[in-house]
Amino acid sequence: MDAALRELREETGHPESAFYAGSEWFAANSSRRKHLVIAANASEEFVTTWDESESGHVHLLPISELMDFLVSGELTDAGLACRGLAALARSNPKTEVLADLRDCIRQLLVAP
Repeated sequence: MDAALRELREETGHPESAFYAGSEWFAANSSRRKHLVIAANASEEFVTTWDESESGHVHLLPISELMDFLVSGELTDAGLACRGLAALARSNPKTEVLADLRDCIRQLLVAP
């Protein structure tokens, strides 16, 4: 969780609250795992601080576009993201901001 929060601060600002949604194997026959942390209310005003070996692009997405993005084929870890959202939807978060996000996700998952 500490590593995830450090990465979130570097790449998306400071989240108000975070939820550990579990992990999965990196690939078949792999000994590495990838972990998923869902953050709520990250700052929209941030400066990325990439390490020398990193690069990327942060894209802010309205929640109303989330499900379309997940099934678009543009996200490299869409399966992990969907599993994480399902974990959050089934959870009982410790903070109000994560409970509000959970309720939003529940509505998205049952929307026609």
